[in-house]
Amino acid sequence: MSSDAKTKTFGQKAKQTRQRILVAAAQELASRGGDLEIANVAHTAQVSSGLIYRYFDSRTDLIAATVEDFYDQYDQWVIDINPLPGADWISRERARVERSISFIRKHPLAKVVFLNRQKEPLVAAVESRRLAAHLQLAIENVLLAQERGEIDSNINAYVACPMIMGGIRELLVQLLSDSPQLNKDPNKMLDQTMAFMARAMGL
Repeated sequence: MSSDAKTKTFGQKAKQTRQRILVAAAQELASRGGDLEIANVAHTAQVSSGLIYRYFDSRTDLIAATVEDFYDQYDQWVIDINPLPGADWISRERARVERSISFIRKHPLAKVVFLNRQKEPLVAAVESRRLAAHLQLAIENVLLAQERGEIDSNINAYVACPMIMGGIRELLVQLLSDSPQLNKDPNKMLDQTMAFMARAMGL
């Protein structure tokens, strides 16, 4: 049974315990550069190592669930909101990109998620699924903007969106890699990012 399926059978107290374990696992992964010891997580979460396996099938399952929780937090902060109700499309997306940059700069697990290229298959599957969902939402977002006349209808959303998303994700990777060229002038970086996005959308 997957950890998500298990969670649906838990009561409120058990869900709180599970979340405490996820927080401890995120701290462990961040402090150890992507590595994780169950005993350390148990100590931080103040539970027994055996109890962790009530919630997660394996060490890898715990890591995958922690990455899933990272993306849940990211979605709440960046994806699931309208950052500027009533504003035009490019202004809303600028605010969204700004929130995305702010999130990954502050979240302790961001470097592990974005910079660790060697991932367990279960963890890679979580990332693949979440990124595919983000891409689908981006396409729907652009199609809606085209219906409203905010973006040229000749732009192919199925081409433009993956290009833009891939570029922004690589930008986040470079930021987390402490690129001095990007970090010395954040406002200029954001201006150039949005200029690229505007051109890609024919604005």
